[in-house]
Amino acid sequence: MGAASKLYAGFTQVDTGYSGNPLSLVPFRPNQSVQPWMYVGDSLKMSKVRSDGLTYKMGIKEPQATPVIVSTPASDKLSLIGDVTVTYWGDSPHSGPTGNYIWRFRTGTGAGPIRLNTPPNGSTIGNSLIFDQGFGGVNTNPMEWTQYNQYSGTVTTSPVGNSVGWVSGDDFTGIIAGNVLVINAISYTVAAFPPPTNTALHLTTNPGTQVDVPYNAAVLGSAVPVFTPALESEGYQDFNFIVEATLYIPAPGTYNLSIQSKDEVLWGIGNSGTGTATWPGPSGGTVLSIMGQKVTAKNGYPLIPKTVTPDGAGQVDTASVAVTFSAAGNYPLELNYDYWYHSGRGLVVKTAGNFISPIPASTITNAQYRYRYRSFATGAKSNPSPPSMVQSLSVLANTVTPTPSTDPQVDKIDFFRRDVGLLDYTYVGTGPNSATPFKDTLLDADVVGNPILEFDNFEPFPSIDLPRKGIVNVTAGVATWVSGDQFNVRWLPGTIIILGPTSPTASAVAYTLDRRPTSTTSLTASNEEIQNGVPVIIPLADGTGLSYEIAQPILAAQPMPHMWGPTDNVNFAFACGDPLRPGVLYWSKGNDLDSAPDTNQQDVTSPTEPLVNGLIVDGLGWVASPERAWLIYPNFFNALATVDGTIGSTWTLQESSLKRGIYMEFALTVDGGNNVFFRAKDGIYVSPFGQGGESISDADLFNLFPHEGADPQPVIRGGFVVYPPDDSRPAAQRLNSAQGYVHYDYQDKSGTQRTLTYDVAAKGWVWDVYEHPVVTHYFEEGDTINGGTSRLHRWHGTAAD
Repeated sequence: MGAASKLYAGFTQVDTGYSGNPLSLVPFRPNQSVQPWMYVGDSLKMSKVRSDGLTYKMGIKEPQATPVIVSTPASDKLSLIGDVTVTYWGDSPHSGPTGNYIWRFRTGTGAGPIRLNTPPNGSTIGNSLIFDQGFGGVNTNPMEWTQYNQYSGTVTTSPVGNSVGWVSGDDFTGIIAGNVLVINAISYTVAAFPPPTNTALHLTTNPGTQVDVPYNAAVLGSAVPVFTPALESEGYQDFNFIVEATLYIPAPGTYNLSIQSKDEVLWGIGNSGTGTATWPGPSGGTVLSIMGQKVTAKNGYPLIPKTVTPDGAGQVDTASVAVTFSAAGNYPLELNYDYWYHSGRGLVVKTAGNFISPIPASTITNAQYRYRYRSFATGAKSNPSPPSMVQSLSVLANTVTPTPSTDPQVDKIDFFRRDVGLLDYTYVGTGPNSATPFKDTLLDADVVGNPILEFDNFEPFPSIDLPRKGIVNVTAGVATWVSGDQFNVRWLPGTIIILGPTSPTASAVAYTLDRRPTSTTSLTASNEEIQNGVPVIIPLADGTGLSYEIAQPILAAQPMPHMWGPTDNVNFAFACGDPLRPGVLYWSKGNDLDSAPDTNQQDVTSPTEPLVNGLIVDGLGWVASPERAWLIYPNFFNALATVDGTIGSTWTLQESSLKRGIYMEFALTVDGGNNVFFRAKDGIYVSPFGQGGESISDADLFNLFPHEGADPQPVIRGGFVVYPPDDSRPAAQRLNSAQGYVHYDYQDKSGTQRTLTYDVAAKGWVWDVYEHPVVTHYFEEGDTINGGTSRLHRWHGTAAD
């Protein structure tokens, strides 16, 4: 119960900071809780109280800080990652138009490849860039594509003898001296002595002491045909293919790449999501191509120079180029290969003179993380944190460090990941409400069926603030207020801010707030763009004297003075009384009163006819303005709950035939017979089941209320003078019902507290007189009522005995 600005559970004060007006109380037991809670609505704050007096705020504020990510890279050297794909075409009178090589353009200068419109003969996948390794291929045999045998698992290392012991995953069977092991992202060479076994080996350098850390290796294995059978009767000649691969670049810098081909090849590298690949242009006799092409046939990557050497039987293409990568990441590589019929066939790409080996496909690629707060006691969840930057590098594991919540109800933090194989943020684990790092080693296949992150767990209730505009300076992506409207620290992520020069003819850019403003003078916002298939976060552009404008600021946690519920079956709570949007009906998530999606709101009336209050009658919601009332019927078949909120209309509002509404916001009640009683402007009305109804005051108390311009007058009841209520004091007017009676408590114009009681069965009023005036009547049955005793208490003064 409330008293002044305080909240009590029994006789114990459990909270303070309320308006002093009557509180809205909604009993509800969250699925997570074994004890019931009372959810409290007020114009200044929203809270919930457990049956033992434990009190928390309603809902949970979302994290404001981006998670900090520390990665475990997959390797320390240039490698291949993911599948290598070969798509092949025949190119002879038998298998395709003669001379129409797949990378040749119609004009010879880049108008588009001719052959990509012709379906290929087939495609296949592997894991290397080694084709006819010894350059001994002949047209009577298929082109041989060497494959790697790949290993991954965990190991323990020791400086004693530079030893390595297998722990889990693939053991060392097939690994020999001279092979390379990547242990915890560092490359080591296997020693010849002692000889490796399937569970133990030694290295040529000291790995230190490491326990249960990831390892991977790639060992050259057997070869498979690129395709078979031959595409023409003459054998394996006159064909061409496209090779698509991804280069794993562990750190920014310059790397040597080389290629050798018999017959012709074009090669090019594209950019990553966050980095660029560059190299010197043709010089000293090198060329991009012999037919004028400047980009690769399929993906249009810029070509890398090569040297073309005729050898009397076709040609040999070679190159050794220093390629500079501006950032670590995954960079696409494309080869366009054409073979005619000459002996010595082959195609190989190397780095620093070595074959480019693959790293395991079991990596986390292009990952982003968010986290949310959660209460184990009630299951209440927050909306997510701002996202981390997209990782440009494929990694074996990530350590994610959150910023803990200061809300005492929060004791859990849930972590979610999005990456190249997880299009939605997907649950990967839970940690305590602390800055304890969370280690994520799970692969996409491990978590693909896990829950998806929800973006609709707003604190009750999200609203819309007034439009704002002003002048700001932006430095390093942070906007600082200069003049005009200051920022509201309750503006939510997702709010659109338009920023640009003050000139009316200059163009402006729309950004989205990624977190609440950190103060009334500082905020950040950003956009997300897809660059080379990777989401990239673009912050506010720097500038001074920029104008900002926010047409509809999304406002967090708008307290509601009136809240009622829960509904039957799926438990919803309704609310109204938003001073910014007086005609809007709000409601919570089903079975979750701590969350209120921004889609869970409906304009019922215009702002000039505000919604006043509501209640539950016969399991349904009922809401009223000063003029009308509506029953709220479920419409769940036309509503779809998603992680972003509800699509469609959850409720259908049916207007009551009684053209009256609530005149005094706290003067309404419902009895056990589902009769709704409320104070209208011209009296007190009853509405059975919230539909239609009639006045219950006209017969005996007509003159007590205003009618068509006539001022209220006292009436005589049983020899007592009954004074009219003072309608300028709406908070003092209450209706409560129990045991067949309705009590109307109010103050008259002298400030004296009065009570009228209505007998529902007899349909008559009596004037109640108390030794000490009563402010309100509240009825509840149970053994623990009145301080946990079974005694009858007598009210006297300001206390009960």
